[in-house]
Amino acid sequence: MKRKALFFSISCVLASTMIAVSCILVNQRNNRLDKTKGDDDFYTITINPEDVTDAISYVNGVFQVRTDQLDNPINLQYEQVFRVTEPQDAIYLGSNGTGKIFNYIGTNSEIRGMNSIIIKGANDPFTVKWGWADGEEIVYENKTWDYARPEGTEFSFNNEKPNYFLIESGNKYADMLYQIIIKYGRECEAGTDPYAQVGKMKYKRHDDVYWCEGFIDEDDPENPTTLTFPSTIKGLPVTVLSGFGSNYAIETLDLRGSNINELWTYSFSNCISLDTILGFEQITSFRNSCLQGTKLSGTLTFGDGLTILEGSAFYGCDDIEHVIFSDLCTPSSIDNGSFNWCEGVKTCRLGKNFNGGYPEFYGDMVFESYITAEDSVYYKAIDGILYRKSGEDFALVQIPTHNATENYVMPDNVVSVDSEFAENCNVLKTFTYNDVVTYSGAEAFEGCTTLEAVTFGANMYRLSSYSFRNCSALTTIDIPVSVNRIETYVFDGCTSLATFNYAGTVEQWGLITFDDDSWHTSCPATGVVCTDGTITF
Repeated sequence: MKRKALFFSISCVLASTMIAVSCILVNQRNNRLDKTKGDDDFYTITINPEDVTDAISYVNGVFQVRTDQLDNPINLQYEQVFRVTEPQDAIYLGSNGTGKIFNYIGTNSEIRGMNSIIIKGANDPFTVKWGWADGEEIVYENKTWDYARPEGTEFSFNNEKPNYFLIESGNKYADMLYQIIIKYGRECEAGTDPYAQVGKMKYKRHDDVYWCEGFIDEDDPENPTTLTFPSTIKGLPVTVLSGFGSNYAIETLDLRGSNINELWTYSFSNCISLDTILGFEQITSFRNSCLQGTKLSGTLTFGDGLTILEGSAFYGCDDIEHVIFSDLCTPSSIDNGSFNWCEGVKTCRLGKNFNGGYPEFYGDMVFESYITAEDSVYYKAIDGILYRKSGEDFALVQIPTHNATENYVMPDNVVSVDSEFAENCNVLKTFTYNDVVTYSGAEAFEGCTTLEAVTFGANMYRLSSYSFRNCSALTTIDIPVSVNRIETYVFDGCTSLATFNYAGTVEQWGLITFDDDSWHTSCPATGVVCTDGTITF
């Protein structure tokens, strides 16, 4: 049996005259709904495609009902009534009985689902079956009614959710009418309906706040390019934005006068025209990739209340030049990859009380310097290089990729180094460790193609993995006798490194622990020159 098209099998019959069964009548004059309670404690809506009000619309064969226009809905039951005047091969209900005929505003809603079908007609034999589409074939489950009584015969589907039903035979008499009532429903306590609509956007309640979850219709050409948001819905604040990702038309977010303080994961990811956020400083939480690939530019100033800045929040925002964190903000969670591949950032100022992580700036960058307040509690910037404070001691955190320092000598009060502290530096030529730091730092200089020479301190005991990987300008390395462990790929890809000198004997070299032989991979050096001989690779 062939399927009939949706508009033939449903939309045409929807336009037919219908028998009124509703307890709620559409009042076209005042554009609202008059409501009375049904006998079974359900509010019942019979939808006619000609009725368009604040609460009901009919667009492209889809009904949309705004329950925020209903006063304290206790139980809602939606009915669609079809008048059938000729035999139907099949009537399509939509995928799994949901969505095509009826679409409640708000995605991922709990209400989906056809609850039952009622057939009303004369005492005339005919058969109704229901089932599921399987490719081009409709598979019915041998569910049948033999005839429909004038008062109606109802079947409840529970969890079966068929997406087709079939009327076979019937209409023995040309003037016979069959009324088909399809019921959808859900239950909710008074005042707890989670969905709302304001303008072109949909909202959902989460606990005691509302989230804006994007446009009702993403393809609507009348969607605004400047987005504004209500401060409250039904007395509760609107605080979170989500669901606008990859919308190419959005240009401006105007948060002023709203309670918006959080951009959820991927909320505006790849909104390639978004270049302005008014009220930016009131955002306290930037979730993963929330503004990835947008066109934000110039200076970003984070407000006093900032607490969360997650990974890749501003990934690829190439037009940002300066990043400023307020002195009063005390962020509890800052991912160092929040500005990955923001290739235009030149400076970053950390607030006085900044703690809980720091943003790195790496990739093909032009980043020049960190800035901190004189009385900064946790971090200290010297000549644009970032250190972490612990009393009088420092840890070397980050040398910006385009910092002006060419020849770095480590201060004596630096007692440790972070991993990747000089990764991809494109200015640094020489680096001298002090005698306090005991390890080189994992991936410390990886990709630093300008580094020509490094001097280790007298107490250096471990050369960490990938420390000098792809440092193509290195020609000679002097390894102190204090080193007792060399990890993996330390000098991998150092294509100019022709000489390893060791300050100890061949015997002492033999006591060093090697993770494996990868430490000198891709170097042209053929061995290590010791004080009393050469070790050949």
